[in-house]
Amino acid sequence: MECKEPKRLPGKQNYDYRWNLHIYRDKETRKPYWVINAEQGNPEHVRHFDIRNKDVPVPIDEWFKVEYFWKHHVTDGRFWLKINGVLVGDHKGRLSHPNGHNRTAYFHSFMKLYVGRGWFDNGNTARAWIDDVELRSEPPRGSQPGESEGG
Repeated sequence: MECKEPKRLPGKQNYDYRWNLHIYRDKETRKPYWVINAEQGNPEHVRHFDIRNKDVPVPIDEWFKVEYFWKHHVTDGRFWLKINGVLVGDHKGRLSHPNGHNRTAYFHSFMKLYVGRGWFDNGNTARAWIDDVELRSEPPRGSQPGESEGG
C-alpha cells in the first residue's frame, strides 16, 4: 500500500511525501515481516518513521484481513495497521511534508504489488487477491484507547 502527496518542486523526485506498508523478508531467517514507513522526497530524502514488526505473522497462502487508517497532517497525523485484528504498528505525529503545506494526498494505491526483478529472474511468480474492500472516512471502532472492537 502506498499514498503520496503531489510533487511541488520541478526537476525533483516525483513525490514530496509518502507513507507505505511493505512486506520485507529477513535476510537471516528468510521469514517475511511487516514494515510501515513515511518519508519526504523533496528538497532532500528524509525517512520520518520506520516501524518494523517481526512479531505479527505475515499470512502466506491464506486469506487475511488488513485494516489501516491514516490521518494526513503535518503534526497531528496518524497511521495504524492491523492484520487479522492484531496491531502491527501505530504512528502518531507527522504524516505530511514538514514545510507545512499539508497538501491533499493525491495518489492512493491500496492494491499495489511491488516485487524486485530478481524475484522473477529466479522463476517465481507474484500475485495477490483482494476482496471485500471498504473505504471509510473515520477509523474503525476499537482504534482509539477505551473503545470496544464492536460496531
